[in-house]
Amino acid sequence: MFKKTLLMTLISLAFSVSAESPKAPTSEAKSEEQSAVKPEKSVKVESKNTSGTSDTQDTTDAKSKSAENTQVKAPVKDVQASAKPTVEQVPPPKIDAAKLAYPKEKLSIAKSTAATYDSNIEFTEFTANDEKQTFYFDEYGQSVDKANDDGYYRNVLGKTKAGRIVAQDFYQKTKTPQTNAFLMVKDGDLKNFNTEVNDGLIVWFNPTGEATQAQRFDNGVAQGDTVFFSKGVVVAKKKDDELTVYNESLPVMYSEQTEEQKRAIFYRPDGSVVLSITKNKDGRKTQAWDKLGKSVLPSEVAEESQALMKISGQILRQL
Repeated sequence: MFKKTLLMTLISLAFSVSAESPKAPTSEAKSEEQSAVKPEKSVKVESKNTSGTSDTQDTTDAKSKSAENTQVKAPVKDVQASAKPTVEQVPPPKIDAAKLAYPKEKLSIAKSTAATYDSNIEFTEFTANDEKQTFYFDEYGQSVDKANDDGYYRNVLGKTKAGRIVAQDFYQKTKTPQTNAFLMVKDGDLKNFNTEVNDGLIVWFNPTGEATQAQRFDNGVAQGDTVFFSKGVVVAKKKDDELTVYNESLPVMYSEQTEEQKRAIFYRPDGSVVLSITKNKDGRKTQAWDKLGKSVLPSEVAEESQALMKISGQILRQL
């Protein structure tokens, strides 16, 4: 069952708006030392005396004399220039709780392997084929006439009492299951490696046998969430163009895409919103909030948001 296109869409959706993280403010430079007051130059004044000879007198500029008796003060910092920019107070975005909810009912699948998952709970017993039927696919899921080392193959296992075909897909290189045994839609094309021929719950496995993904289909149409697993836990779920990423069963990122815009929202472990990044035809807008829901500059939560983006990226790249 082919899923590479889905994964590429998933990663693209998540990072198309969050590629640039807010920058943390640089630490203020150390105060410059006061520059020493330079002595004023002496001004020589030449005047004629009554005898006609010249007398040269050393004098100083009046300002210099005044400065000698005046304590030099440190320059006053421009308060207006250093004042913190005003942030417009807007409430953090509220996402439907169901979209953020952790799908704990899928944990049993997450912990299963290709060897332990029981597909028989999904359909009635079937009659095995008398003769083995195998179909081959390349690494892109295209039907081919013979085995492809980087591709897949599909074994037809049999038929149910109602005449529905039961099949299972495998990795060509490792000969291990890529999916559980599944039902084909009525009159489904066995050479079609896309999910439109699926009926019931499909579970995908990696070449070592770990469960990586699950999705229920009704006559080839996806129902509910696609749930993603890594190392025995649920790490993400996707429905249409909405994606939620989890870290230790808590939402860390939610992203959505419409015709008008793309948006990514990042969450603290306590559920409060840290950052929202929106991208549309007018450009990119970044908003941030503290733990109390007060609007702040994105730079003030840069360390938090960068950490959350890093976690989200690491999780998605495991899929």
